[in-house]
Formats: sequence, C-alpha cells, structure tokens
Amino acid sequence: MRPALLYFAIIAVISAQVKDTCRPGFTYYQGWCIYTNPRGFQYQQAVDECTRMNAFAPSIHNQQSLDFWRSLTNSAILNSVHFWLDCYCPANGRPYTWKDGTPTDWMGPRGELLNCQTGSGYHIHPEGFAMYEYDVGAAALCAYDANAPVYQPTVEPTTPEPTTPEPTTPEATPVDVTAGYCSCNPSSVYLDIVFVVDASADMTSKTVGDATAAIQSTLIGLTFGTDYYQSNVAVVAFADKVQTVRNFGGFRSDNDIWSFSIPYLGGKANKMAEAITQASSLITSNERAFTRGVIVLMSKSFNQLDSVNIGEAAEAFKDDGGIFITIDYAKGQGIKGLKNLASNGYYINDASSRESLNADILYSFCDANCFCSDGLYPYNVPNEIGRELPMGCYHIADVAAVFNAAEQNFFPPKARFWIGLKRTGNKFEWSDGSIEPFTDWAPGNPVTGMDCVYKQQQSGFNALGYSAPCTDPLKYSMAYACQLRPCDSEYNCWE
Repeated sequence: MRPALLYFAIIAVISAQVKDTCRPGFTYYQGWCIYTNPRGFQYQQAVDECTRMNAFAPSIHNQQSLDFWRSLTNSAILNSVHFWLDCYCPANGRPYTWKDGTPTDWMGPRGELLNCQTGSGYHIHPEGFAMYEYDVGAAALCAYDANAPVYQPTVEPTTPEPTTPEPTTPEATPVDVTAGYCSCNPSSVYLDIVFVVDASADMTSKTVGDATAAIQSTLIGLTFGTDYYQSNVAVVAFADKVQTVRNFGGFRSDNDIWSFSIPYLGGKANKMAEAITQASSLITSNERAFTRGVIVLMSKSFNQLDSVNIGEAAEAFKDDGGIFITIDYAKGQGIKGLKNLASNGYYINDASSRESLNADILYSFCDANCFCSDGLYPYNVPNEIGRELPMGCYHIADVAAVFNAAEQNFFPPKARFWIGLKRTGNKFEWSDGSIEPFTDWAPGNPVTGMDCVYKQQQSGFNALGYSAPCTDPLKYSMAYACQLRPCDSEYNCWE
C-alpha cells in the first residue's frame, strides 16, 4: 500500500541524523517527511506543487488526525493559518475523494465530507477545517511517511541507451493481492505514452495552448527513461495532416518539458484516425516488453463521417492491450464519439474547466499501470469510475485461494480446478495462510480421508467444493491456478 501523503510546512530545526532520512526539500517531523510553500495557492496550483514534489496533501480519517494537522497551523512549522487538503469532488452530492488513494472512511465531525460541491475543497485552519472555493488562496503542504523505502535520487542519463530488459517468468508465490493492488505513485509509473492532440481550427489556438499546459503539468509528475519505473513519452498533433511533435526520448528533463509546445495547425480535424494509428505504431516500435502502451487523445470535436476508421484504429490499439484515454475539451457532457473511443472509465470530459485535470490524468496513468504480465490472466474488478483493474493475476502453476463468487466466476465454465484448501489435522487450511472460512461444499462433502479440494461449476454461476485424494494425479488431474500480484507503479512483476 502506498502511504497517505500529506500537505506540510517545515521550518523547524531537526537533528541532521533524522533530517537525512527524508528526500531533498523535505524535513522530518513526528514520523513524516514534510515540505511546505506558504504562498497563497489556488487548489489546482497546490495540487500541482505537491505533484511536483512527488507527494500529497493530508487525508483525514479520524478526529485525532484532524487535531494533529490543525495543530500545525499558525505555527513555526507551517507559518500559515490555512493549507489545502487534497480532497476533490467527483460529482455534486457524492463524498469527497482523497487523491492519495485512501478511502473516505470518516466524513468529518459534522459530516462535512459526505456531500461534496464541485468547485470547492477544504482548508485546514486552527479550528479544524472548512469549505472554500478552489480559487481561494492557501498554503501548499505536502508530505509522505518517513518509513517509506529509502529515497534513491533519479539520475538523468547523459547518453541515451535504449534497452529492453529481458522479462523473466514470475514466481508462483501466493500473496494477498487484494490488500494493496494497484498502488499509485506517479513518479514511478512505467508506461509508453503518446499524447495525440487535435491542433485544428475546431480546437482553437487557445485550447491547443491549454492542452500544451496540461501536458507540461502532467509530465512534471513522471520520471523519464526506458528502464523499470520510468515512462517514455511522445506527442503527435493532427488537423488535416499528422505531425510528430516529440518522439520517444524527446523528454528527458524539466527543460525539455518547458521548452515544448504544440503547434496550432488550423484547418479541419480530419486526420484523427491516422494520428491514432501513428501513435500506436510508435508504441509498438518502442519494444519495451515490460510496459503497457497508453494513448491520450485530446480534442473537442469528432468527425462522424470518419467514425468507422477512427473507431477501428482505437479498437485495434485496445485489442493489443493498450489503454485509450480521451480528454474531451468540449463543455458540459462532452462528445459521444470521443467517449466511445476511451477504454472503460478513461473518459475525462469538461477538460477546459476541470480543476483536477492534471491529477486526473496522473491517476489514470497509475490505473493504466496496473496490469497482468504476459501469459497471466487478470481477475478484473471495476473501480468506482468503471476502470477494470486486476485484483489478481493467474496462470496454471500453483493453487489459488477462491473466496467469493466473483473470483470463482473468473474460471472457465464447467471446468474443474484445484483450490488452495487442504485438510491439516481436523481442519481445512488455505495454502496462502488466509483465514477465510470455506462453506461452499457440495452435498456429501467433505469426505473423510480425502484431504484436497477442487471446485466445479454446476448450474448458473454456482460452483461447489468436492473432496479428492491429493495423490491421484491421473484420476483427478485438473488445472491449478496461481494467484499473483498485478504489476503497478510500486511493484515490478518482471523482476
């Protein structure tokens, strides 16, 4: 699980021995490494500041944590009476969402976080916390758990040496993947990303400039390169022609980010299909076997007359395992054609006025970076916005613990498969040490003297457990399913 990362300020003098445990720019304080900027940030500016520092603002989960953070306001540590929390409103009337990925499991002393209002967030202040519109200034306070793994600074390569690490076969080690699957650390996602930007007259030169700024702000949160935990980024623009603005390897430093600009091409946006195909070809030719490809389409129009070609180009990319993200700059509910291109849950609309756009893109990269390596089959579970994320990866090797109907339905219909349950003494135990009770026995089971268990679908989606000897491979030969953790931004499943 990634730690809850929090907005902080640090002026206190701490001993050099403790201070050295934190990354440059952060100071140790009561278990946290803390960074602050006291200038009056609007909400998105504060989010961007913490993203730049690879950290997050505080998430509040009980009265004690609220009291802790508010005690720092108007103090020598913070030197400010207000700072932003990193909660944002996904839709009016829904609970606020914490950007550090922790659940909204405490709604505040008076239920303040239960019914959110778009365009408004929360400041911590000496009395607690209160709602403010996003354009009201407050300090940026960013922090991370000091007990996180030791920081290793990123060294930028002076000579590009593109290499393709050889993938290795994942070991069949039983793990509890449900406790921390799909962790999110934007600075360590490893993806091949191509931004495909509409630079036509439909987009307008101003919106092309907005798209440039959104890409720049997003790229600040990534680590560039071709190794593990690094992303390779390219940019393609289109109108009535297609132009590669930056190829892979063109982004290696902050200077590359800020010197980058998307040209306004004008004309009609009739080359969207060709631009998507070119982006897909760039990703295919990049040949990083351990990564996933992502296309980010940024537009505010859709040529219905060319919908078949556009759709086929997008579907071909998705069928090859890629994630297609659509950033819709049209106002309001957006354009159906653009929405239909996106992978499930990866459509972001109303981009021109969306305060959380940069963070939303980074979090979509984290979700795209949660996948099963080659040869493994995902047990996908949709998250709250419909993105299908793997809660486990399986291959025929070792035994899986199957706790619920959703997991058992993952296996092929009518197939018999061993599960990780075996009699030890007078009780049955799971091979991965889980303590979940097993109750799905078929009539007449378990059978004394038969210590292993398999399941088989009977009718509908109902699968029942049967006893079988553990030492009769011919009569009872059937598949074993090994459950492994998915690849994500904090776990490299190829190593």
